Amino acid sequence: MNQQTGDFTATVGIDTNGTVGFSDPQDSFNIRIVGDEMLIHDNHQEWRLYLVDPITPGVPVPQVTHWSFTKSRIHFQSADNTAPSTANWRVQVRVETKLNLDASAMGIRGGNIPGSYPLTQIGRVWTFEKDYHSQSAMIAEFPAGLEYSIQLSDGFLGTMKQTFRIMGDA
Repeated sequence: MNQQTGDFTATVGIDTNGTVGFSDPQDSFNIRIVGDEMLIHDNHQEWRLYLVDPITPGVPVPQVTHWSFTKSRIHFQSADNTAPSTANWRVQVRVETKLNLDASAMGIRGGNIPGSYPLTQIGRVWTFEKDYHSQSAMIAEFPAGLEYSIQLSDGFLGTMKQTFRIMGDA
């Protein structure tokens, strides 16, 4: 980096994939980053790229990256080449966050749940699993057509609630 101008200098060694974008610049080019703007220039052209949604350096961006709710039959196979047997029915909730501290408490409530069930955290992943001995026992606590919610609290995300309805039974 040039300490006087703040430019980074890049030189292309080998052009292997065509003439589009940065794959075929002439000689060398300079890149300058100032705040939310990146200026790229060579001897012929200049490009300016802007960060549309600025992110403060060093500040984490909290978010829920994935969540799922599953009602299913659990099959077990006692040995190779044997027919599986149905042992249990299971409800499973899984929530993934971008950062470990995005929440410090999480739970699911709704349906016929007595209060709420807490999710257990391992790193960025929060889970809840409950096994039932019959489909009817599972449906009694988690019937279709009712509203459920997963609530996160006390972390970088503050308090968030995802509401959903189960449309059918497993």
